[in-house]
Amino acid sequence: MKIKCLKLLNFGPFNECILKLAPRTENEGNVTIFVGNNGAGKTFLLKSLGILLSWFVARIGSEKSKGRTIPESDITMGALGTFLEVTAFDFEKTYTWSLARSKKGRKFDRKSTLNSL
Repeated sequence: MKIKCLKLLNFGPFNECILKLAPRTENEGNVTIFVGNNGAGKTFLLKSLGILLSWFVARIGSEKSKGRTIPESDITMGALGTFLEVTAFDFEKTYTWSLARSKKGRKFDRKSTLNSL
């Protein structure tokens, strides 16, 4: 399975981020490298992938299993909530799942979708 795309909304330093990972049609390389200054958000990209993939691993064992939750402290300052989405593919099918979290006492318009898992 390969990760095709990662979307972040109000997560850490990212208000909105759509990251298309290798391989892509316009670039045949098989590697994606994150480069940036300290505090640019590299760790938040990896953290979001870790959270999303923990749900994939948990669901291998049982359909009702849960992965890691999004810490409220990782929601961008001033935002109502956060939304993480990953699209992955194997040789036959594409899978997309997402997690949403609102700040305590706030309403956020995004919902988690875990049907692909």
